[in-house]
Amino acid sequence: MKKCGKCKVEYTEQNFYKDSHRKDGLSWDCKKCSSEKHKRYSRNSDVPKKCSRQWRANNKLKNLEHKKQLYQKVKLFQQTYLKRNPCDCGVSDLECLDYHHVDQKTLEKRIPSIHTFNKSIEEMVKCIVVCANCHRKIHAGTKISNKKPPTKKELYNLVLELFPNLKKEIAAQFSSSDDL
Repeated sequence: MKKCGKCKVEYTEQNFYKDSHRKDGLSWDCKKCSSEKHKRYSRNSDVPKKCSRQWRANNKLKNLEHKKQLYQKVKLFQQTYLKRNPCDCGVSDLECLDYHHVDQKTLEKRIPSIHTFNKSIEEMVKCIVVCANCHRKIHAGTKISNKKPPTKKELYNLVLELFPNLKKEIAAQFSSSDDL
């Protein structure tokens, strides 16, 4: 047991970060206090922003390559979802499938123009997949689709299936998302 130097609460040793410069090998403040201190620093300091800006300026090619790879992964994710969810009428050609927003008031951005997983998923949970003909009929009011939009969990599972190496980032999304 060790007492936190900041909040003065006694915790087990696993609640302290390691610090090889101290006699007991542990930091003087608990993980909770250390985290709060770091958040305050990040919020009130321009140093992290400057470092990020400087890294991007020094590594333009690396940053561009990363964005291209991410864009390709997101595009593959969107296309795979379309392939696995054909229209009610049976059309499954990628060129013919559209995303239809069930509630038009929630339309924020066209899904093919989104280049990140989180934004894609946020928009895809509001949509169903229909072919171009059925899409126009739905908007004209001559057709009603019984399809339901996917849940965030279904979409995150598809991302994990396609890209298992993204497990840590996806796990973070599961823990931060409310309605999974």
